[in-house]
Amino acid sequence: MNHVKAVIVAALVASCTAALAADGVTDRAAPGPAQPMVPIPGAQVLPLTVEQRLSALQQQVQVLQTQVAALQSVLKVTSTSTTLQGPTLFLMSTSGTTIQSGAGINISSGGNLAIQSQANASLRAGAAAAFETSGQLDLKGAVVKLNGGGKPVATVGSAVANGKILTGSATILGN
Repeated sequence: MNHVKAVIVAALVASCTAALAADGVTDRAAPGPAQPMVPIPGAQVLPLTVEQRLSALQQQVQVLQTQVAALQSVLKVTSTSTTLQGPTLFLMSTSGTTIQSGAGINISSGGNLAIQSQANASLRAGAAAAFETSGQLDLKGAVVKLNGGGKPVATVGSAVANGKILTGSATILGN
């Protein structure tokens, strides 16, 4: 009987050790049983019985099961899709983030949508592009170039003679 218990304990230890090593994240683990006590220097440490080891392993398995359940509640993985779902999602990277798709990307918001950059921003299309709003469109910039233009565009009150703009906008440029 002791041999069977030893085999079970060895299998559980190997399984838990492999799971914890593969996880590599212990500082963000779900709350579980108290951490093992640190022995006092010079104190005699009695070896744990098989029952005590088995109990500790059962507690570790329960913690792992709780962590897996928490992951499964927000992460759904099938053969055709992966869904990350929660009341609030926050993705953060200190060096960069790339979102890439071989087919298409859709961003949809039931409320406001804000995209911000502390430096340059670029939006490019390999084919046609459209920007549409049912409300007012406010296009702002220190200088607005239409089609990469460099000549002043006529605005209300600009002087035009012989098809040439004499006093166009200094901040709206076209071809």
